Amino acid sequence: MTRILGFSLLDALLGLALLSVGLIGMLYAFQGSVSSSGLADQSIIATNLARETLEKIVAQRDCQLAGCGYASTLTSINTNHTYNQNPVAGFSGYAITAVGLEVDPDSDGGTDDFLDAKSGSGYARVTVTVTWNSAANSISLVTLLGSYAP
Repeated sequence: MTRILGFSLLDALLGLALLSVGLIGMLYAFQGSVSSSGLADQSIIATNLARETLEKIVAQRDCQLAGCGYASTLTSINTNHTYNQNPVAGFSGYAITAVGLEVDPDSDGGTDDFLDAKSGSGYARVTVTVTWNSAANSISLVTLLGSYAP
């Protein structure tokens, strides 16, 4: 009696089922990594937009022209909303908000935390927030501006 070596239909279907389960798992993992990669790219864009805005704010404070300086910069941020953009030019879906708050470096008597509001202190905590995905995601950068005569 001659025996034929090979696979039966049942073996082939079982192998195909196991292969498809493995492929589906790999596709879900791939989808998750693509989604995470996209969010990372968006976060980098938002961080760079916030950095650019902070650089513009510091440059306005430091320039020697009319409309520059510490007081003018705070007015530009809080009253004129010069640095706010919604949407950001060239980056639809992103929005920038800048807020400047004059703070006291040491109102609690111990630690220089620059958190307590104090008008006329000569120090301002500037927060630039960038939001995207309909404000579902955001990033904020904070810096401290001082009033000085260059």
